[in-house]
Amino acid sequence: MPLLRNSPMVLLFGALVLAGSGPAAAALPRIIGGTDAPAGTYPFMVSLQVRDLGGSGRENHWCGGTLVAPTWVLTAAHCMGLTPAQVVVRTGVVELDDPAAVDHEVVAIHVHPEFPAVPSDVALLELARPVQGIPPVGVAAEGEPDLPADANVPLLSAGWGLYKDRYEGEPVPRPSRLQHAVLGYVPFGRCNEAYDGTVDAQRDLCAGAGTPTTCSGDSGGPLLRRRQDGRWLQVGVTSRGPLPCSSIEPTVFTRLAAPSVTAFLRQWLPRGD
Repeated sequence: MPLLRNSPMVLLFGALVLAGSGPAAAALPRIIGGTDAPAGTYPFMVSLQVRDLGGSGRENHWCGGTLVAPTWVLTAAHCMGLTPAQVVVRTGVVELDDPAAVDHEVVAIHVHPEFPAVPSDVALLELARPVQGIPPVGVAAEGEPDLPADANVPLLSAGWGLYKDRYEGEPVPRPSRLQHAVLGYVPFGRCNEAYDGTVDAQRDLCAGAGTPTTCSGDSGGPLLRRRQDGRWLQVGVTSRGPLPCSSIEPTVFTRLAAPSVTAFLRQWLPRGD
């Protein structure tokens, strides 16, 4: 079995969980085996940019996220360890270095209070001003059907992460283009066995095995499915997975319909969003 990111030598998908004033190294995430996302397919996708890295939009990309309300961005808790002054939310991008991208200041970061003691790997970033002209993505909530009745219906992930396994000992490709990939749902029993019994049946969802898959730095991005009306529904947040990324073990996503996650989101998100 390959080394797992939730083993004692844990490495999560985006940034490391950081202590102190700033990030120790840049996240280097691209979806492996995905394809270029067409412009306009995921308008709610955002890039979390870290000022301290001092590079281009591609070089400053830290984690993914989604716009879930005009002034709120959903991401992974393990992407934090940053202050609001260190992180910028970039919207309206397919290419990270697009000069038309818009950067938004963050005024507050809220991490799920149970993380990391339990796998509630979610955080909310509050923006200084509402994002204009971009419809937020719908978020699955407790009591709603977050997975399709037909387990063969594919799920989808998107992000600006590594598109080649970073653990192959070669230079890491760092493209600027948003990638996306269809991932098959992986039942709990199979996923829990792969992770030595550490997957939480209520708080985790598993998808993908082998290629395509997510990789380091795709953290905070969404696991999506189509609603019956054709709109996107976000059912998970990219959390953790095996090393190397292209191993046969699935990716683990935080389940947004978990009661504790729904309660956390409702605590902060405006009523009706």
